[in-house]
Amino acid sequence: MLLIFFQAVCGHLQIEVVSIKVFPYVWWIQNALRAKFAKKKNQLHYETRTHIRQFTIKNVTGSTASTFLEYIQRNIPEGIAMKVTYDEIAPLPEMIRTKMEVLQQAGEENAKTVPMSEQEKSVVEALLKEGAKQDPESLPSNSPNLTAN
Repeated sequence: MLLIFFQAVCGHLQIEVVSIKVFPYVWWIQNALRAKFAKKKNQLHYETRTHIRQFTIKNVTGSTASTFLEYIQRNIPEGIAMKVTYDEIAPLPEMIRTKMEVLQQAGEENAKTVPMSEQEKSVVEALLKEGAKQDPESLPSNSPNLTAN
């Protein structure tokens, strides 16, 4: 029922459904006595089954996603829970893109010897200083390192 509702909403809002995964259900059984001192024949049997579905949609703007979720949440049948996660696709920063282009042009054999730019060095130093403020014991000391063979 929920599957049909979900697909109908996606069709009306022109949202592309990438995948629908059906996971095995979780089965919980609990036996309990009707009264504290009752015999075993007066047991009650409680059972729940949790059916899990994962719907994946893509290429949705923020406003369309919020409208879609609000509509789904308002019209979802009683007894159904929802968990929503957002994954945003963003372009890489310019510094990383240029570094990747240099590495691709240099080839795999020379990729290890490409020097860092001044901007990259300053970023690394800032990160090391920030890490030193949070955990001073994790930074290496000035004493020489002794290694065993």
